[in-house]
Amino acid sequence: MNQQLSKKEQDAANRIDEILQDYPAIKNATTPFQKRLAAMPILKKLREQIADNKKSAAEKQETIAWCEDVMEASKDFTIWEKLTPKLEKNDCSRLHKLVADLKLSKRMMGAERMKGEDVDKIEWDKMVPFVVQHNWAAAFQNAGDYADGGFNLPYEMCAFEFRVTGKSVTILAFQAEGCEPNFQWYVQFGSYWVSHDENEDYPAKRFALEQVKAICVALDAEVATRTMVRAPEKLNRKREAEGKLPLYSYHVVNLNRRYRVSNPSPGGGVPAGKKRLHFRRGHYRHYAEFKTWVRWTLVGNPDLGFVDKEYRL
Repeated sequence: MNQQLSKKEQDAANRIDEILQDYPAIKNATTPFQKRLAAMPILKKLREQIADNKKSAAEKQETIAWCEDVMEASKDFTIWEKLTPKLEKNDCSRLHKLVADLKLSKRMMGAERMKGEDVDKIEWDKMVPFVVQHNWAAAFQNAGDYADGGFNLPYEMCAFEFRVTGKSVTILAFQAEGCEPNFQWYVQFGSYWVSHDENEDYPAKRFALEQVKAICVALDAEVATRTMVRAPEKLNRKREAEGKLPLYSYHVVNLNRRYRVSNPSPGGGVPAGKKRLHFRRGHYRHYAEFKTWVRWTLVGNPDLGFVDKEYRL
């Protein structure tokens, strides 16, 4: 005896009939077993579509979060770039973080292509980091014959790392033999690095590049010495086992004791017959078939050298 279907059950049956119009293999099957066999590949495809939709939704959500982070970092950079640059003490290298993010290309804003270089082809193990802990530009600001003149990097590939007005700043510097150095600078805002084209000019960028010049000149003229701080081997083995980039050993540049004056004479005057330290600029000497670099030189009385308070942070 047939039982009359309720409205709800009839609506469900009609909906099933509508769905089955798209799946004739199931509709035309005569037994429950045949219907099940026909439904299995269809169910598999539907489950795959659902998984793809979830993945797509997650990717869209990730993109939204990325855009929000980028907007926040851009806003912070706009505020930061207008502040008066202040050099702060730096106590470690963060180069491994920058290199990891450059390789990922997901946490970069601006000129992240590094002048078109293929990031994966750069020999990062040859990059020599310098963690800046002293105000070199301030120490040289009154030095004679310093403002003009070119300079060379101490190595072909260097990373100069600073803390400037509360942010980590890294300048990657490259120099082929006989060529001028070129630079790419990065500023860290939260999880993101902001980078801009070398032609763009900001007070903090000029400030950091002045520090780079001062460090290079100090090393070239042997006004400064460098000390290697080695990365912990045990920690690096653990990082490599976890698939992370190793920490970098880095250099700290210190003033040569010969040129340091802790207690300058009252009034800062120069005693008669004594000439305060001043630079002879570094330059290239050109010959018929080659050129050679003549290093910067500091000349004058070492007793009238740099004052600690101008150099220490």
